[in-house]
Amino acid sequence: MSIKKPFAFVRYNDGEYWALVNQYIDKAEQKKVTYIDGTVAHKHFSGHIYDPNNSIYRDRRIDLMKSFTYDDPNYHIGIIAPCCDASELGGSQHMIDISAISHSNLTYATLFFNYNYQPFHDEIVPFFNRYPVVMVCNSFAKYRRLPFDIKKVFRVEVDAWIHNYDLIDEMKKYIKNNNIKNHLFVFCAGIFSKILIYELYKTFKHYNNTYLDIGAPLDKYMFIKPTRDYMNSDHPNLRHKCSLHIPKSKDFIKETCKFKFLLEKKVPFTMTCYGDEELSIIDDTNIDLTKKFADNYHFDKAKDQFYRKELIDSFTYQNGNYYVGVKYPCCLVGKEAPDLMKESSRQNERHLTWANIWINNNSYFQKKVIPLFNKYQTILVCHKDANINNLPFKVGKCFRVSANAWIDNYDLITQLSDYIKLSKVKNSLFLFCAGPFSNILCYYLNKMFGYENTYLNIGSTLDKYFSNITTKKN
Repeated sequence: MSIKKPFAFVRYNDGEYWALVNQYIDKAEQKKVTYIDGTVAHKHFSGHIYDPNNSIYRDRRIDLMKSFTYDDPNYHIGIIAPCCDASELGGSQHMIDISAISHSNLTYATLFFNYNYQPFHDEIVPFFNRYPVVMVCNSFAKYRRLPFDIKKVFRVEVDAWIHNYDLIDEMKKYIKNNNIKNHLFVFCAGIFSKILIYELYKTFKHYNNTYLDIGAPLDKYMFIKPTRDYMNSDHPNLRHKCSLHIPKSKDFIKETCKFKFLLEKKVPFTMTCYGDEELSIIDDTNIDLTKKFADNYHFDKAKDQFYRKELIDSFTYQNGNYYVGVKYPCCLVGKEAPDLMKESSRQNERHLTWANIWINNNSYFQKKVIPLFNKYQTILVCHKDANINNLPFKVGKCFRVSANAWIDNYDLITQLSDYIKLSKVKNSLFLFCAGPFSNILCYYLNKMFGYENTYLNIGSTLDKYFSNITTKKN
């Protein structure tokens, strides 16, 4: 801020965590509010509600997920530090897993709280006077005593992400119509602040505005009595320094547990996998697997370049909840092979995982992951001859493909897209067992409906149910 470099900072604390992992929460509590003019009232003062059984809240959760997984060099996300984790479920680590953004863009949700509360007022707030300031705050807040001038104020109610959702378009029109550039936007609107910042930053990235999710630390100017415990001068939190450890390398077992957790909590994501055959195609090497039971498809580099490009696009596509599985180092030839795969995929480290995560750990997949499929409406894409009657989960809809599906059934992309649109499919699980075509389908559906459903390339993991033949030695 001292050099006025534009950036965005959004904070995700306990309330946001519970919504992200699809758990009911009601933080819209009634409080006794004392204003700076001495007025006292009992109001629904702050907070939000998330009800996983309400379709409106589920739609807002998708917006929250988009804001949480958005990856940009100047977009910074604050998450719960382990020392402040009140979730009892390891929320801090789960948030690291879900965000999947670059390590350098992760910081503390409590950046302006606790030990940093007074330094925030002494060292950061004075910089606000260098900007024209636009503020979003509670409808009850009295902002006249703020130590910086406010150019424009937008007011919101409690549970603003439901009741004031049209503010997104209103603020976009304000910025565009008034050519608002090089401004500071200050947000004190709870969970809605995250969605607003994401939408405004993404839409007006080149307007050089700065967006700060401040929250409660400015309350001391707008209310006489403290609204948070750490605002009291004798509170122990003022002496509490948070610590945040972000692992720099991936662990096979932890990666498996991460994706199990996402499925368990119905956090939408997409996972693609690139094994030997897919990588051979990307490397423009002819393959012919028509004599195999499971992998009977082929690639002819003289004829199939269009489909190869589609596979490459799926390999290099980037989105906040899109993961690319590459081969585990022990399964690769050459010491440089893992780095070459990372480089060619163009993914950051957070969006890379292991292609064989369900295969070499198949026992865990069968016992711990497959039962979770019953929590979803499940849509399956599999071979035309596969027997789905023995599957240990219910299939709501099945699309059949041929052996060389990525060429013979290419129009399935349109069929699935139409099915999702016309049937309004949301919060569902799509499972793909269709060779390299699985990755192309995952890519297109994530691109069109990424945060509405979960899309998984699960390869040959269900083959033992499809037939009596074991198709993989693993």
